[in-house]
Amino acid sequence: MAHLWIEDTGGWAVFPLPADGRVALPPAQTSETVWLERAAGAGSGWLLVCGGEDDVVLNGLPLATGIRVLEDRDEIRLPGAGRCFFSTERLAEVRPYSGDGMRRCPRCRRPLEAGDSSVRCPSCDLQFHQTDAFPCWTHDPTCLCGHPTDFDGRYRWNPENL
Repeated sequence: MAHLWIEDTGGWAVFPLPADGRVALPPAQTSETVWLERAAGAGSGWLLVCGGEDDVVLNGLPLATGIRVLEDRDEIRLPGAGRCFFSTERLAEVRPYSGDGMRRCPRCRRPLEAGDSSVRCPSCDLQFHQTDAFPCWTHDPTCLCGHPTDFDGRYRWNPENL
């Protein structure tokens, strides 16, 4: 799920973005002169849209065209509101396998079937079993790609790392 890292007096806070729709920036603001909007279509990303004459800065450059497709870790600066970062990083979570295509678990090599409890790696998108009988995701401390397999609920990247 996409989210924003928003700088406040206590540091950085995470603001999850809805799966679809429109969000005014900053999220607590009622004015919608600058907003994020989910682009239409499967697999589409998020758009940064500036409807007025705001001095919006994206990654150090003015948003001259008034619209831009966002990428992971883009920095957005708003006049009088500070800065925020857009992120597409996902957390690992156990979910029923959707059955989209014939897949085998990369750890145990058994087929994943629709409804099986599984985890999709947030980094490489490999899909693993995660049941009492087959704890394939948590079997090793990292995925085959090196991403940690814990469920600590922490994002691996945040603006404090800059």
